[in-house]
Amino acid sequence: MSSLFDANQLLFEFWESPQGELLATLHQWALKEQVDHYFYDKPFDLGDLSNGFHIYQLEWTPYRFAWYVDGTLIHTFHRYYQKTLQIDEIPETYVCYTGLDCSDIPDNENVSVWEHIAWNRFQVFFMDLVLYLDQHPVRGNPNSSSFQIDWIKVEQRTNIELEVPKVICSYGDIAALLNASPNTNTTWDCSDGLICLPDTGLTLNLDLSFQGSGRPGWVEVNVPNAGNCFGHTLHKDVWLGTPEVPSIQSIITPCNGSLTLIITNKDTEAEYEWNIQGSPPIFVSDDGKYIDISYTPLPVYQTIYYVLTYSNQCGSDSKYGWVLIPPCYQNTGHLVVSPNPANSTIGVEMINLPDYSSHPMIIIDHYFNTVKTITADYPVTTVNVSDLHSGYYFAYIAIDENQRIYSSKFLVQH
Repeated sequence: MSSLFDANQLLFEFWESPQGELLATLHQWALKEQVDHYFYDKPFDLGDLSNGFHIYQLEWTPYRFAWYVDGTLIHTFHRYYQKTLQIDEIPETYVCYTGLDCSDIPDNENVSVWEHIAWNRFQVFFMDLVLYLDQHPVRGNPNSSSFQIDWIKVEQRTNIELEVPKVICSYGDIAALLNASPNTNTTWDCSDGLICLPDTGLTLNLDLSFQGSGRPGWVEVNVPNAGNCFGHTLHKDVWLGTPEVPSIQSIITPCNGSLTLIITNKDTEAEYEWNIQGSPPIFVSDDGKYIDISYTPLPVYQTIYYVLTYSNQCGSDSKYGWVLIPPCYQNTGHLVVSPNPANSTIGVEMINLPDYSSHPMIIIDHYFNTVKTITADYPVTTVNVSDLHSGYYFAYIAIDENQRIYSSKFLVQH
């Protein structure tokens, strides 16, 4: 087999040498500067293999290459290796390394063991089945001129997978190791907040060790593998219990009659439902993370009350809150964005505001993520929005750590 891009090869090679050699070989080219070619081979004398058909099998896992003949393992090459010798019979650029099984790794701390320099270069393969007629400098040409193939089979084994519920509520939830043999030895581990109760080597009973608002957690299982000296760990992040109490950020533009409430710690596995007192016109995002509320600007303080209900399969709760809307006077300072909608540039104008040039002007999306930070100009700051995705945004000037002046919402539309 050959790598499509790097010309790396995993081979069965047959030579008409006096002893009739079969070689299990790994070739790699252009691994680093001034080293054109590494190869790792191991010869076998299995008798005259030309007297009949034989089954040649190459197994490739994330941790080793293995060569089989008629179901018998004849050679393995692992990701860990040790430099052994310089071959004299061919050019000096050919350097030989010996792959190490786990049992071969020396305990002596003074002996260096390396991970294979190009282990991850074997990514895309095609298969060649050829009769090689070029002259080999030592082993010579094959005498035979025919090469008969009865059948070819390529298959991919099912990977071992860790299956865990995305949300864990109480005793009875189970983590399971899928596609593993029944006698697989496993070591399980869980985060704080979880009680891990081993059931079998391949399953784990889970329970919560706390009550109240939920929190993030995780489950891990280590699966020893003869081809991986240090085992293989599978990890899954989970949510434990009911959703976390939402934290809510408000964006107020008093003279534009717009209030946006954003959940800054939204749980992807939770559902949210907003209820606004007085039933003003509202827009709720598809995932419930933010809500836009329209109201009539007045020259007096206004209070908007809300209830946010949040739930998952473990339960539900509600958060009650209110937002105080400052009065809007004719000379109230604010920001105006034009054009709106826009697709290339916008102008953000300071209305009834002091000269805040040189202050940061920040563009945020509807999830309160900062997408641009520029220096404000007075009275109008030009902002390139051609590289922003279509959607709603806000612009604001950061006066200091505690004071921000927001624009009304504006739309980028490509």
